[in-house]
Amino acid sequence: MAGFQSAVIPRLLRTGNYAKAAGTRDLGVSGVLDDETRSFRFVVSEGALRTWPGDGSVMLAQLDYVAAVSERPNVWVGVVPWSARLDVVPPHGFTVYGDEAVSVETFTAEVTITDPDDVAAYRDAFASVEQAAVSGEEARELIATVRADFARLLGQSN
Repeated sequence: MAGFQSAVIPRLLRTGNYAKAAGTRDLGVSGVLDDETRSFRFVVSEGALRTWPGDGSVMLAQLDYVAAVSERPNVWVGVVPWSARLDVVPPHGFTVYGDEAVSVETFTAEVTITDPDDVAAYRDAFASVEQAAVSGEEARELIATVRADFARLLGQSN
């Protein structure tokens, strides 16, 4: 499974409080990442990390969670910094499930795409944003910078 999000935290990386504050329907997805027989790849834009739902009070814990999940052996998290050059700019987030399908989450529905050519196009788009992303310690440092900015905005200490 490989997912990209440019405006929100990816569904499987959302804390319950973030999901609730964002008004999303995905409050019951926790635990999926615990299955170490499966691998997960996420790319998120720095803009998605900096966009907060509600009053932003959930963001410190949310960013801590993303950073912690990035250290799991079956999870890879990449962050596309604002300074990165992109060859392909996807107009929306998506999740690729192997060669079989792509899901696109809209505000009111989730669309599943199975045409092989369309799935291939999304796989190529994911490869492009993945290449532009930083990962590992570099991603966690970027997440920590965003977290520190939120802490200042919220008037809290790191």
